[in-house]
Amino acid sequence: IWRRSYDIPPPPLEKGSEFDLSNDPRYKLYGCKVPATESLKLTLERVQPYFEKEIAPRIKAGESLIIAAHGNSLRALVKILFGVSDNDIVNVEIPTGNPLLIETAEGTLKPVSAHYLDEARASELPSIPWLQKVRRKSSGPITTSVLRRQSGRDLSTSPIRACRETRRFSAGGLPGLLRR
Repeated sequence: IWRRSYDIPPPPLEKGSEFDLSNDPRYKLYGCKVPATESLKLTLERVQPYFEKEIAPRIKAGESLIIAAHGNSLRALVKILFGVSDNDIVNVEIPTGNPLLIETAEGTLKPVSAHYLDEARASELPSIPWLQKVRRKSSGPITTSVLRRQSGRDLSTSPIRACRETRRFSAGGLPGLLRR
């Protein structure tokens, strides 16, 4: 039940087991306390402050961002951006390795369009409540999301082009976040 629920975490990892990352130096570098278990709700509580402090201001300023993260962290971002309810978020799948391009209205966090770059492996996206039409694709079951301000540049042709257009990345803030 915990695998697809919003607020029921899986059983905690055993301290000292081969899967216990609490002493992993990669997380200590960023001052992160690695939880022994985490539901999507707890992930959202961890991700949202970072989103509000580091990501949202950059989106509003018109920066193009590439966010590479664990599926639940990306689902939390989709929940925030699309205003998905607690009940509906459990049905949102983020396919691994299929970048999701989300374009926002200038100066806001409101998505104006969203689609996966590989349409053949795309999952159904939540509707964007404030738009009548949105580019949504469906079929198969993200480790990468691309957030971009609506600016007329077409980054949807390939992940390689998306990377080229958002050049000069440097790692920062949180493992997996790359920014211009």
